[in-house]
Amino acid sequence: MGEAISPERLKIYAGDLADLDRLQLDRAFARARRECRFFPKIAELRDLAGAAAKDERAVEAEAAWTFANDYLRRWGVDLLPIWSGGKETRAPAIPSRIDYALRRIGGLRGLNQVTAENRPFMFKDFCEAYNLAPIADAMAPKVRAKFPIADGQVKKLSNGVKVQPLPERERAEPHAKPKPMSTTQLPTDARLRDRREMLRQQTDYVVRQLETERPGANHPIPLNGGKREMART
Repeated sequence: MGEAISPERLKIYAGDLADLDRLQLDRAFARARRECRFFPKIAELRDLAGAAAKDERAVEAEAAWTFANDYLRRWGVDLLPIWSGGKETRAPAIPSRIDYALRRIGGLRGLNQVTAENRPFMFKDFCEAYNLAPIADAMAPKVRAKFPIADGQVKKLSNGVKVQPLPERERAEPHAKPKPMSTTQLPTDARLRDRREMLRQQTDYVVRQLETERPGANHPIPLNGGKREMART
């Protein structure tokens, strides 16, 4: 195409195209001769070879999805160790990029709840997060500096509002034991006797009301709400 290629530039091209097979390279060079007006850049050659960056990202994200599902089938949600021949084998750490994508869909527990209906949406969210993971990793120091959290208090941001921490007495204790009932709150013997007597009187009253409802009763049910003093028999 009338453009000289230095050995240094040729070396860069060879390194960046080394992952393409012979058929892809032949296709890229043939299309470049027919379709390009100027000497193609590396990205153009990869597109012509059918190895566009977005396609490569999609393939890699799908492979990561398969890895996560295989990991879940082997180790389960709780990552319980496997015992074989008296030897314990623990689950290996999940690659950080896949772990970032899993957090988008609720971790291994969220992955374990994938159904035929929600799979397309879960897969899409996982792949998007997987492709964003390198950016998130590179921005981590900047994000931590912009949204710092320390000592239970969110520091003031550029356009944020400072949140004051709760007083010590109002902070919930995660493992606080329930306080036992004070002895002053327990019913005394006198209160128990009064309560039993009240229940006995109520029972007598109900029995007498039922007796007055029988045919031939001389004492109809009182219409004043049944309020009368119970005489002990």
